[in-house]
Amino acid sequence: MKKVSGIVLGTIFFIAPYTASADYNLLEGKYGALQFTFNAKTAAFAEDNPWFGKARENIGNAGNFWWEGSAEAGLKGSINFFGGSELYGAYSYLYAQTVGHDDSGGTFDLNNPGEGDTEKAYIGWRSGSLLSGLGDNALDLSAGRQNYTIGSGFLIYTGTSNGGESGAYWMAPRQSFNDTVIGRLNTGPVKAEAFHLSYRSREPGVKGTTNGINLEYSFGNTDKIGFTYLHVFNTRTEAIDGLDVYNTRADFSLKPLLSGLSIGAEYAFEKNGDHFQSNGGFAKISYEFETVLWSPELSFRYTGLQGDDPDTDRSEAFTPLAY
Repeated sequence: MKKVSGIVLGTIFFIAPYTASADYNLLEGKYGALQFTFNAKTAAFAEDNPWFGKARENIGNAGNFWWEGSAEAGLKGSINFFGGSELYGAYSYLYAQTVGHDDSGGTFDLNNPGEGDTEKAYIGWRSGSLLSGLGDNALDLSAGRQNYTIGSGFLIYTGTSNGGESGAYWMAPRQSFNDTVIGRLNTGPVKAEAFHLSYRSREPGVKGTTNGINLEYSFGNTDKIGFTYLHVFNTRTEAIDGLDVYNTRADFSLKPLLSGLSIGAEYAFEKNGDHFQSNGGFAKISYEFETVLWSPELSFRYTGLQGDDPDTDRSEAFTPLAY
């Protein structure tokens, strides 16, 4: 296979997306509930002048137009347990496909690639009213194959790779982490989480396991601050096998100054002994037109990620993990 760059260059990039989802109650009563779930997504992509007119030389195809689609169906349910608590779980199967050749280069020499696999398969327990002194569902324990996001998803968002033989690289419908154990404690404004995750990154061949903690404090419904520590291991990249990551973030509404205005920022510091050290982050500002039909939002975000210094022996290129 021809080696290609992951950077896509073009002058026009158009996306026409469509999403449909439904939950249908199969059973519901005093002992619990069972639902059938379905979610479908599709998007058509058109680009003019990809790779500055050199798409065939770089990725082996024109890359001007392609289509992606996915469908996920499954079951989710809960069983009422002792003391007002409940057991819950879900299973779903997802199939995704690319028709044509996308301009990432991942479909080179593949004919309409697509695959199906288990997307979600997890079980959990919620405390319900059992720990009434801490609040409703203050304790939540779960394990299996499930979605998990920290903050805006700057570091932890998608646990499964997309594209290549699996199809649907740009839509990225597969998001669940392959192997998880997550414990959550929610007590009013304070949220504390401990997690174990196995992931495959959007970057080809990048995978690993991480253990960590996530802490958040909310000021009302919109304002919050957060801190995350995670340790990465079981990776194929020596520089980040054993990586420690420290992440801090904040989101605040500026309604007292101007209704609809909000700001946010996130920063991550990464270090692995003498092998690796890097940092990156972003700052954003948004304004929501609250009195306009559909409440459109205008936002600006600036992201800075440290690159590698070729004059040093160690790597400094920022590692995005499971972004």
